[in-house]
Amino acid sequence: MVSKSASSATLSLNKPTFYKMFNETALSIKLSDAYVVFRTLFILMGEIKIAEIEDDSQFWIKCTEYLKKDGIDKIGSLILEESKNFDFSHQTIYLLNKLLVGIKPNINASYFSKISGTTGMLIFIVREALEYCGVLVTKKTLKSRIYDNLMYYKDIIDNMTNYIDFLSKMNLPK
Repeated sequence: MVSKSASSATLSLNKPTFYKMFNETALSIKLSDAYVVFRTLFILMGEIKIAEIEDDSQFWIKCTEYLKKDGIDKIGSLILEESKNFDFSHQTIYLLNKLLVGIKPNINASYFSKISGTTGMLIFIVREALEYCGVLVTKKTLKSRIYDNLMYYKDIIDNMTNYIDFLSKMNLPK
């Protein structure tokens, strides 16, 4: 699933020039947009509890602890290995769409490279995953994936409509 360029960019995170960021206890305001990339990565990896930590400082501590578990010089390798098991379930796609509301146009290498070289390298694999699962719809996104995602949302809407209809027929005291 991962292209050669995304794989190469991700492995670059093993180099000392890119892992300085992971030694920070919190990211500066200048780098705060990077949190969304790492939250996205953690959702894809199925680490929802970490991704949903609301406080950015606490999130970053847990994020870096997880990524450095095999050593700081192995972060790129860890992410690449984890990418083989990315979770593309409907629930994950829903969470990603919720997280990325209003910022999808910024999910590209040029935007995140301006923030930091590290997120600029990481965004390649994250963007490919988002295109693959249909969170970002591009020419690369399979039409069948787009259709499947739309049918999932339609089912949610239909179920909610049925539930509302059921409740409206009940004689609930006002």
